[in-house]
Amino acid sequence: MGQKNGYQRIITMGNLGKDAELKTTQSGKPMVMFSLAVTTGHGDTTHTEWFNVAKMGEGVDKLAQYLKKGKGVLVEGRLKTTSREDEHGQKKYWTTLWADSLTLLADGNGNGQSGKSADEDVPVGNVDEIPF
Repeated sequence: MGQKNGYQRIITMGNLGKDAELKTTQSGKPMVMFSLAVTTGHGDTTHTEWFNVAKMGEGVDKLAQYLKKGKGVLVEGRLKTTSREDEHGQKKYWTTLWADSLTLLADGNGNGQSGKSADEDVPVGNVDEIPF
């Protein structure tokens, strides 16, 4: 018999495209939503993928104040596609990255650094001491 349940885990790092919106679900739970720009590649191969991100639960109302346009975040979660019919009877689809965890990065450029070079942030020992 084949496997019935699959598994998905999305981990992505990028920058907020605009300030997060704090909303309340129909059941009264707080929810934060924002767009996340994830740019990969370099030069002619640069590409930006946009994610709609949502997170529900305790503490998101406090978290929302830190989720400002340009802020770098690391998001772990799962994708969920939903649909509805518009006023013309056409089915519309959208995909949301439902965050299980959010990590705020030190600055807004998505690299977790605070304006210092990597050499200043990371002490490097003797290469012969590295155990791998």
